Amino acid sequence: ETKMKGERAVIDLCSSIPIKLTVARPVWVYGERELHSGPFILTKEASKGRRMIPGHSDTLFHMVYVKDLVRALVKLMKRKSKDTEIYMIGPEKPLSLEEYHGGFMKEVGNEGPRYVSRALTYPLGLLLELAYTIFRVGHPPLLTRARVNMGFFNNVYNTSKYRRDFGEFEGTPLQIGIERSIEWWRENGYL
Repeated sequence: ETKMKGERAVIDLCSSIPIKLTVARPVWVYGERELHSGPFILTKEASKGRRMIPGHSDTLFHMVYVKDLVRALVKLMKRKSKDTEIYMIGPEKPLSLEEYHGGFMKEVGNEGPRYVSRALTYPLGLLLELAYTIFRVGHPPLLTRARVNMGFFNNVYNTSKYRRDFGEFEGTPLQIGIERSIEWWRENGYL
């Protein structure tokens, strides 16, 4: 919500001046140096042998490798906008959670995910959030309602405008992105 409000405020301001503006909205980003969400947390838990995660294997998840995102942002910066332009940045096709979760988990020697129903995990996420709030724990629990929901609702975005204006998206194959991410986490003592 705050990102949406901030983006709207910048667009309104630039329209009133007028300044040409390009807004970049990346899909979910993964890669080296990401230590606070998705792939890193999943991989850390998987490296301890944990396999249970909320979600469905066929839930779609749109992801972009961080270095691919940087290349796309450089292209955006070099282009002269005629007006305010908004781009969703990422590859054309999303991945299934099985490809995404399974890829990270198998790279650390885990057999792969076992999915747990929303009926079980959502209430548990709520209880954990309440407990962490009551006891003023300074970080979120491993399981939250938002993390549960991400495993059950497709996260798919329309990236066709980027491809229309810049050509095919230059994407790193998932397996290579996974290997590079895990290698960096290991080399830097996070795994």
